[in-house]
Amino acid sequence: AGRKLADNENLESEKLKWLRKMADNGDCESMLSLASHYENQKDWSQMTQWLQKAYAMGDYKAYGVMGDVYYEGKGCMQNYSRAYTYYKVAEAHGDAHAKERVLDYSYLGLDGHEQNKKMAVDEYVKLGDMLSDDGNYKIGMYYYEEYEKNDNNIFESYAKNYFSKINPASA
Repeated sequence: AGRKLADNENLESEKLKWLRKMADNGDCESMLSLASHYENQKDWSQMTQWLQKAYAMGDYKAYGVMGDVYYEGKGCMQNYSRAYTYYKVAEAHGDAHAKERVLDYSYLGLDGHEQNKKMAVDEYVKLGDMLSDDGNYKIGMYYYEEYEKNDNNIFESYAKNYFSKINPASA
């Protein structure tokens, strides 16, 4: 009932009031909604407070979002090691975004991980429709680089296929 009330509120302050009530009663989805709201407001302290409450309750989605906080340095020092730890927990619970980020460590050779673009691309491909625009771009670039090295048109066609999956609004 509280979720419907919050979703139907037109005033932001009233929506936040309902979300806080539900979050204070242990609703992790409301905690994540509050974290997202504060992220949009660039209120990093409030954002991390709600994320910490959600992952303290074992919400694996919060682990993925906390990974993003450290991966991107949102309101804190960028820390790939710490981000990786959060992503691994979320990945273990089936979070596709977290799996993609874990693969980035191999694709990019981040934080002491051995760079292995081919292995990462093979795993990105397995994510299928769950792959982000960033992941589709990385696969496209991998195949484009292979095309450049090997002058093989099949690689060019693979590259174009993955580039075509990228949402123009996110580019």
